[in-house]
Formats: sequence, structure tokens, C-alpha cells
Amino acid sequence: MIFFQQSAVVDKGLTTADLPQGRADTAIGAILAAIAAIATVVAAAPLFDNHVDVSKFVSGADFATALQPLLGSIGATLFALGILEAGVVAAMTISTSSAYALGETVRSRHSLNLDFSQGRLFYGAAILSALVAARSC
Repeated sequence: MIFFQQSAVVDKGLTTADLPQGRADTAIGAILAAIAAIATVVAAAPLFDNHVDVSKFVSGADFATALQPLLGSIGATLFALGILEAGVVAAMTISTSSAYALGETVRSRHSLNLDFSQGRLFYGAAILSALVAARSC
């Protein structure tokens, strides 16, 4: 995450004058991510209160399905959306960080501001990383 943050700051072209806004942006993002994570853990609490054996669950969908009788369909759907959001954010962060790292390593252009023809290696690495992550799920 630190490498992603550093690369994003450079990619955005932020200057020292932009640091207060960048810090505020980071703080707001961290707070929102923490709220979402806490909400997901709290939403799963009824499973443990009702002694549901979660050791046999293999995916977030299993949790959402088990939560449906306890939280209703809206609660289970919100839980599933929270899990989906966490996965999408993680996949984007990790794949983009990997692409930035590869670009730094081989001294190739690496920026989200490039079009595909200028940043083939960068975008190719990001896409490949996301596909590998998706395949392992």
C-alpha cells in the first residue's frame, strides 16, 4: 500500500504545496476503509452469536448466504457488497502497485495518465496481475 501511495502521488504530479490535500485524501480514504472493514466484521457477528460453524465456508458468498436468515436479504446483500468492494479495491491496488514496480524496475514509462500505446508494459502488467488474482479466487 505504501508503494502504491507513493507511486500515485508521483503519478498525479503532486507538489509540496499539494501535501495537505494529499494527506487529507489519504486520511479520509483510510477512515472510510476502516469503517467498511469494521461494518463487515460487525455484520458477521450474528454468525458467531448463533454458533454457526464458519470453518466450512470457502468464500464470502457462504457468509452472505448464512447471514440471510439472521440479517435478512438486505443485510446479507450489503455484507456481500462490502466483501466485493474490498476485493475490487485490493485487486486494483495490488495490480497497479505491481505495474508501477515493474515500470520502476525496468525503467519503462509507468503511469495511469498514459494511453495504452504509450504504456503497454504498465497496463499489460496491471491487467495480467489482476487476471492472475482473479484466477486464484
